[in-house]
Amino acid sequence: MVFSPTVKSILVFTSIIFVLQLLSRTITGSDAFVTNFFALSYAGVVHEYRVWTIFTYMFLHGNFWHLLFNMLALFFFGSEIERNWGRTAFLKFYLYSGFGAGLIIFASLAVQALVTQNAPFYSTLGASGAIFAILLAYSLMFSERQTTLLIFFFIPITIKAKYLVLLIFGLTFVFSAFGESNISHVGHIGGIICGALFLLIYSKKYPFIEAGNELRRWLHLSRTFGSSFVSANKQRKNSERRRYSWRMDSSAKEDSNLDESMMSEREIEEKIDHLLEVISASGLRGLSDKEKQFLSRVSMLYRHKFPD
Repeated sequence: MVFSPTVKSILVFTSIIFVLQLLSRTITGSDAFVTNFFALSYAGVVHEYRVWTIFTYMFLHGNFWHLLFNMLALFFFGSEIERNWGRTAFLKFYLYSGFGAGLIIFASLAVQALVTQNAPFYSTLGASGAIFAILLAYSLMFSERQTTLLIFFFIPITIKAKYLVLLIFGLTFVFSAFGESNISHVGHIGGIICGALFLLIYSKKYPFIEAGNELRRWLHLSRTFGSSFVSANKQRKNSERRRYSWRMDSSAKEDSNLDESMMSEREIEEKIDHLLEVISASGLRGLSDKEKQFLSRVSMLYRHKFPD
C-alpha cells in the first residue's frame, strides 16, 4: 500500500507540528506554550477566547506513541478511502469530523463545569476523533472485507471490517479501565457521531453514496432489532397474561361446578373420583379450598344418605 496524496499531506503536517512541540519542550522545558494556544481546554475557550483550539487540537499529540497509532490508522484505512472518494471529499470528511468532535468535547466540558461548578483543568489534543470517523467510513465501505489487526504489534486478529469500529472502540475502554485514564472517550464518540452525520447529510453526493446507503442500512437493522426485541417482550408479557387469565377463568369455572345441589349423582361421583386422583398424586395441598369444602359437604350428604 502506498500513501494517497491527502493522507500523506496530513501525516507530514501533523508530524511537523509534533516536532515543533518537541522543540518547544526542549527550549523552554515544557510545551505549555503550544498546549495553551492550540490544545482544546474549557478555560482556553471560555476565558481566553481561543475558539480556534476547537479545530487546532486535532493536529497536536501528547507523545510519540499517540502520534504513531493515529498516523498508522490514517495511513492503513484513510489511503483506500481517499482513492475511492478523491482528495477534496476525503479532506472535507477528515476536517469536518475532527472539528465536530472538538465541538462535542467542548460541550461535554461545559456540562461538566456547569454540574460540578468547577472548570475542568485539563486539555484535549490528538486526531483520534477524526481517526475514528475514518474507521467508521472504512467499516461502511468495505464491511465484508477481512481485516487483520496487530494488537500490541504482534497479536494478529482477523475480523470483518464492519466490526472494526466496535473492536477498537471497546479496546480503548479496556485499556483505560486497567491503566491511566487519559483517553478522550468523548472525542472518539464525537468523531463517530460527526462522521456518521456528515455521511448522512452528504450521502446524495457521489463519493459518499455507498457509505451513506450502508449507514442507513445499519441504522435500519438496529431499529428493526430494537423493535423486534420490544415486540417479542410484549408478546411474552401478553402470553403470560393470557395464560394467567385462562387459569383464572378455568379456576372460576371449576369453582362454579362445585355446587352439588346442581349436579346429578353421576356427576358428583365423577367429580369425587377426579378429586381423589388429585389427592393421590399431590395430597390435600393439590385441592383448592372450595374443592375441600365440596368434599366435606358431599361426605356429610353421603353419611346422611347411607347411615351406619
